[in-house]
Amino acid sequence: MKKSRSDNICNYLKTIDPEKLAALGTMAAGIIHEINQPLNSIRVKLDSILYCYKKYGEIDEKDFINKLEAISKEIQGMTGIITNIQSYVQRDEEDLKQNCDLNEIINNVLLKMEEEFKTKQIRIEKSLEKIPSIQGNIFGLESLIINLLCNAIQAFSKDCKSKVVQIGSFFKEGNVCLEIRDNATGIDEVLMDRVFEPFVSTKEKGANQGMGLGLTLAHWIVSAHNGEIEIKNNLLGGVTCKVTIPVDYLGSKKL
Repeated sequence: MKKSRSDNICNYLKTIDPEKLAALGTMAAGIIHEINQPLNSIRVKLDSILYCYKKYGEIDEKDFINKLEAISKEIQGMTGIITNIQSYVQRDEEDLKQNCDLNEIINNVLLKMEEEFKTKQIRIEKSLEKIPSIQGNIFGLESLIINLLCNAIQAFSKDCKSKVVQIGSFFKEGNVCLEIRDNATGIDEVLMDRVFEPFVSTKEKGANQGMGLGLTLAHWIVSAHNGEIEIKNNLLGGVTCKVTIPVDYLGSKKL
């Protein structure tokens, strides 16, 4: 009797090294996370266009063009995600030698996530100091910041009245530093030593609980840049995440 396709797939997965399989799961979750956001944004804009047309029988030309331009940018962003993921898979060292302005990357991410912060009534406090450029991967660093900010967003409980996320950058002892703080619920000390492990979620069970891969992906990206990442609870009641990346790093590691 011939084995089914699913049986063949299961048997194949058993032959894959567990560490590689875990890395594959991390990558897949990261791809889903990165693409879901622009897809949702595109859906909202298209729904708005359809609603206006159905209700009024016409569409404001300026608003229509603005929405189409925004959709085009979202699609370009997804194309960039796929292109850069291909670079990750190919493990091209040159992709870690891009000239990266961390402050510019932070501002671009905040602009992309602006609507999400407004919708969830989260106040962003930004403090970006003058810092040197670093050698690295722009897409990777952008993904890192998005993951850390999403982790902060998901940590807020529904009944939290004053939601604040602080993000800052500074230069210290030859390293460019990124620091993100929130005043959410913090992390159980029991889990603190395991926050970077795959499928370990720091969220309480419920609607906001993720797959437990965001911090794993963040750690992977930081390590690829020869940097360090530290997570700890803070006096605000939430979590502080600090990332340090050396300025003189020349991209000798591979993603």
